[in-house]
Amino acid sequence: MAELKALHPDDAHQLGLGQVSERTLRRWSAAWTEQGVMGLADGWLTPVLRGHRKITP
Repeated sequence: MAELKALHPDDAHQLGLGQVSERTLRRWSAAWTEQGVMGLADGWLTPVLRGHRKITP
């Protein structure tokens, strides 16, 4: 957290960290450790596919 507190507010905003809580950062860190980059994907950013999927060989 010291690194985030040392960031200039404009830099934090540009990185998308301006409104992120410490709890969220800890959760992201744990998800990254367990699942890699896919641990950071959530249902809000990855829309659910609807309808029939077409699978070809």
